[in-house]
Formats: sequence, structure tokens, C-alpha cells
Amino acid sequence: MAFLKKMLSKVGIGAATIDAQIEKQELIPGEFFIGSLVVTGGKVEQEINKIDLALVCNYTVEVERESEDDQGNITTDTVIETRTHSLCKQVVEESFTIHPDEVRKIPFSMELPASAPLSIGKTETWLTTNLDIDYALDKQDKDFITVTATPAQQALFDAMSNLGFILQEADCEGSTRLKSEGLPFVQEFEYVPKSGPFAGRLDEVELVPLVRDDGLEVLMEVDRKARGLSGLLAEVMGRDESNLRFTVSSDSLGNLESMIGELIEANA
Repeated sequence: MAFLKKMLSKVGIGAATIDAQIEKQELIPGEFFIGSLVVTGGKVEQEINKIDLALVCNYTVEVERESEDDQGNITTDTVIETRTHSLCKQVVEESFTIHPDEVRKIPFSMELPASAPLSIGKTETWLTTNLDIDYALDKQDKDFITVTATPAQQALFDAMSNLGFILQEADCEGSTRLKSEGLPFVQEFEYVPKSGPFAGRLDEVELVPLVRDDGLEVLMEVDRKARGLSGLLAEVMGRDESNLRFTVSSDSLGNLESMIGELIEANA
């Protein structure tokens, strides 16, 4: 019977399990989150090599794929592929033995990186835990967390709203624009003017806010609406956009709306 239990545990039946219990599910970039890893023994004694933690998010990337029809004609299509990226990793516990039905609680803490994308649109962030067991199926657990805006990010979003813009789309898209950030993607926030001074004058404004120690560094792209022949020519030739960069510090929060309004006005 003991031999049968050992064999079953190797394929995951009656094996030890792991459950991550996070004290706070909603965090802002740069904040620490803490919790406990609860390892519960199965039907037999097992050696746990280690426990791996990884904070993971998803993003999309455009990929070109070739296909061939029955006549040998090759066509190339662009498809959207969803990928994952590990924001940070941590080994919580080295090897130990878990006895049958034993419950072991292991505390842990991790810092949510400043580069963590916000949980807006289709963007998700989750914690994966992996129980490493020799000669058996590793046990995993997946726990989603909600990444909310920092005060500076929220002030930026509020300023856009007060200027008459609404958020049309937010997504993490594969990009090499920010290699210095160590990320394979950027999180872009696409705003369209529905009221206020820019309604009817702009197509959209895209923002990429990057968290810094003293606030934000914001990349902004202003897409002007084509007006007349010169506007149409500029749009066709790709000259209807202006790329800007500005910073948001705690000292500038009070006049952030007027500052952004002036920047957009100068490039509208």
C-alpha cells in the first residue's frame, strides 16, 4: 500500500500541495506585498527541493506568420500573440521534508516592481508558486493581484479626464522602445477627446507613464486630426503626430492639468 501511495504521488495523486495566501490583493507599483505559503503534506512523506515564486504579467505582440495553400501560394498574416513576462522571481525556502498531512506555513515578502503594469483592460498580473519535488509532478499555485495607480499616475489620469479625454484603450504591447526599463513591452493608455478644448481637433493622445523615485516620466504622443489638404498630406506621410516627454513630480501635481493642456495645445 505504501508503494502504491508513492507511485500515485509521483503523478500528482495524494501529493503535497501549496497555497499562497496574500494578505493584500490590491497594491501599487513599488509597494511590498506579504503573505504565507501553506504547504500541506499528502499521503506519503516527500522531499521538497525548493519553492519558487514569480510575479508574472501578460502582454501582446504582433507576429507575422506564413501559410501555404493547396496551390503552393504563400501568404503572410499578422496575428496577435499573448505572451508572459516575469517581473521578479524569488526562492523562498530551500529543501525540507513534508510529512503526511503535515501543514507548514512559510512567510514571504516581495516588492511589486515599479515597472509593474496597472491592472487595466486585458492586462493581468499574478503570483505563481512552484513546489519543486524530485521524481514527481511539481505542484503549482496561481494567485491574481490587482495593480492600482500610484498617486502620481492617478493625478495624470484625472488631469486627462478633466481636459475632456476618456480612456479608450489600455494595453501592454510588445515593444523595444524602452530597453532601459528591462521590459519587452510598454503599457500604453490611449485617450480620445470627447469634450473640452480638444474635442474635434485631435484623434487621440497616447500616454506611457513610467514610475520614477520622484514621480513619473511620461511619454506622450499627440495624434492630430487631419484638417484640409495639408492635414491629409501630413497624415499620409506620417507627420501628423508629435512625440513629447515630460516629468511629473510631487511639486507639479497642483498644476498638472494646466501643464498637460499647454503641452497638448502647443502640438495640436
